[in-house]
Amino acid sequence: MRTLKALSTGIAAIALLMSFTTANSAQAAGSSLFIDQKSPIAEYGHWIVDMPGDATFRSSLKTKVLNDLDAGTYTVSITNPAGSLTKMTLVHSGTPVQEVTGNSITFEVLDGTSYRLTIEFVYTGTVEVRSDPQNVFFEMESLADGRTFTGITPAVFTDMPPVGYKVKYDIEPDCEVQKDMQRELIHGSRLVFWADFTCGDRRVPLAGKAPVPLGTDRPATKAPRPNAHVDMPAQRIVQTSSMSEVVAGGNVRFNVTISNMTRETLHNIDVVDRYNPEMIDIVQPLFDGGVIDGNEIAWYVPKLYAGQTWTTSFTVRAKDHLTAGDRIVLLAHAYSDEADFDLYPEAWSSVSGVGIAYMPQTGGKYDILFALAALLGAAVVTNMTIRKKQLN
Repeated sequence: MRTLKALSTGIAAIALLMSFTTANSAQAAGSSLFIDQKSPIAEYGHWIVDMPGDATFRSSLKTKVLNDLDAGTYTVSITNPAGSLTKMTLVHSGTPVQEVTGNSITFEVLDGTSYRLTIEFVYTGTVEVRSDPQNVFFEMESLADGRTFTGITPAVFTDMPPVGYKVKYDIEPDCEVQKDMQRELIHGSRLVFWADFTCGDRRVPLAGKAPVPLGTDRPATKAPRPNAHVDMPAQRIVQTSSMSEVVAGGNVRFNVTISNMTRETLHNIDVVDRYNPEMIDIVQPLFDGGVIDGNEIAWYVPKLYAGQTWTTSFTVRAKDHLTAGDRIVLLAHAYSDEADFDLYPEAWSSVSGVGIAYMPQTGGKYDILFALAALLGAAVVTNMTIRKKQLN
């Protein structure tokens, strides 16, 4: 009996020990990690979890729960979508315990604990405000929340949210320029506002400069002429028209050409041609991927190799209400990721104008015929006048 009692006691002890060990194992293996990706454009990354013991887990799921994790050091790495910035927040018991701006986070997992890792992708871009001439006051407004930004051209704003922006230049009322420019910033890209000011013979009042020259006892001296090879770069973009004059209701063909004069490949070239929709209509279809965006025609050129050129053409129709003496003006502008634009911004813009005439400009021999007809008519009228005087 004693032997059976001892054996029973031993079995009970072993069972109790196994129960305790199993409970501890269950507690140790009860940790969990919930991974949640957040993206405003529903694009997510591929992530890897490095676990203790050289184990790994890979996935591209938006959300995932990893259960039965052992205690130890964990590292979560992620490849973020293009154009985004990654922010990771580790939460334990509803309280953020670690925040990282980047694509990797390392943390300790304790026994029997639960964690939540939120991976957020933030999309930003760069907005530039430029003008010719420079040093002009401007105000930029975010169309999303009404925030305003002010400065003097040229100005660069980084880490801007991908929303619409509107720019107003502080210039004289009679200067020929679109007062308010409104465009949308695409995530991970660069948005450039550009304006050329034409104010007749008067100079544009610039920021920090008096519009009227200060009096002086000395006569004004001309500044020395700069070196041509430094201050007069070759034109990177050229816009031409098929004729210099057109009648109201007539069509004109415009050509836009970009030349890569650098020794490297230009990437992500944005080409924009601005026009006044009250004076012309764009004849569809547009070629080479051209699209109409408000009062602009936009093209995108992924890359342009050194020495290579890109050319497109389109047709515009002068509106019927135009009268002789009016002038159609188009401003072509281009920008690339490389630094050539920063060196020669004036070489990346080209203006082309076409006047409204009484008679269509046909060109070549037809113009000569019109001229001869006009001279012949004048000669006939003159001859008839002389003969009439002689008869009298």
